[in-house]
Amino acid sequence: MTLFWACGANRTEILRSKMNAYLEAKALADGSHHQFVADTFKTWFEDRQGKPIIRIKGEASKGPWAEWDEVFHSKSTLKGGLKIDQEDDAVTGIFFESNEFYELIGKPPTETTRTFWFDKEDKLAEVLIIWKPDQPESDEFLKPIVEWAQMHDSVTLNEIYPKGKIKPSQENAVKWREMIKRYKDYSLLR
Repeated sequence: MTLFWACGANRTEILRSKMNAYLEAKALADGSHHQFVADTFKTWFEDRQGKPIIRIKGEASKGPWAEWDEVFHSKSTLKGGLKIDQEDDAVTGIFFESNEFYELIGKPPTETTRTFWFDKEDKLAEVLIIWKPDQPESDEFLKPIVEWAQMHDSVTLNEIYPKGKIKPSQENAVKWREMIKRYKDYSLLR
């Protein structure tokens, strides 16, 4: 029994160490975190059902939100400690997600619970991201900017915010940054 407990405690420390190393490398934003990730990585949102987003190691993240994040330098910060589930080879933590877009519009970071699963080679293979309920939406902070843009640049607004929803892309992220700057400049003059 003591041997099993010691092995279990060791497994907990291995998972904790691997996760901390991944988070430290991820914070460097230099790609070094890839050494801790499996060749195929699955991302789930809200539950582990349906079809996950699959990323292949060594390939740049693709998709409109990945382009958006590239422009606005998204970052996630661990709040507190990690919960280790050695039976499932899983690590769970509370993270705050932020980016320059949030900062520009005055939105506080978004809180998420993230559970990461390791594969048999001790590489991160999956993550489940669950947003904390009842957090303020970006739309609340965008309201004065949108109202200003409706009067001063409705054409661009309709391109980047069709039907009241952000249309993510690298090009639109740049347009949002420019529009927010113009809004703030206008607001300072008033």
